[in-house]
Amino acid sequence: MAPQRILLVDDQPSILHFLRCGLEEHWPACLVDVAGSAEQAQPLLASQTYDAIVTDYHLGDGDGVQLARLAKQYLPRVSIVLVSASRHTLAAAEADARRAGVGLLLAKPFDLSQLVRALECPASVTQCHSR
Repeated sequence: MAPQRILLVDDQPSILHFLRCGLEEHWPACLVDVAGSAEQAQPLLASQTYDAIVTDYHLGDGDGVQLARLAKQYLPRVSIVLVSASRHTLAAAEADARRAGVGLLLAKPFDLSQLVRALECPASVTQCHSR
């Protein structure tokens, strides 16, 4: 099932552009919001309903695990995917990410099809992966 609305959070505009274009191409009816920081994401979380959130671990003003905790306060059932260019960071953050409600960890670069599969079937995003 295709998500209806997704929030992408990353401090690298090129990553946001790549993900947004890829997801909008795959699901033309899906609304994709973007935020370049945790601060930009907070008002979106407070005012919108999302099926999924994809956030980078390293944000200029916080980290993706903190953002996941905040997101779960507003949207307890939202699916959250945490991405990072560092496999070491993902491995170190896995326990905290699970407690924060992150369902999937993906190391950059990842194939967009991995993300699409996870977002199409949020029930399958119940176990963290760091491959």
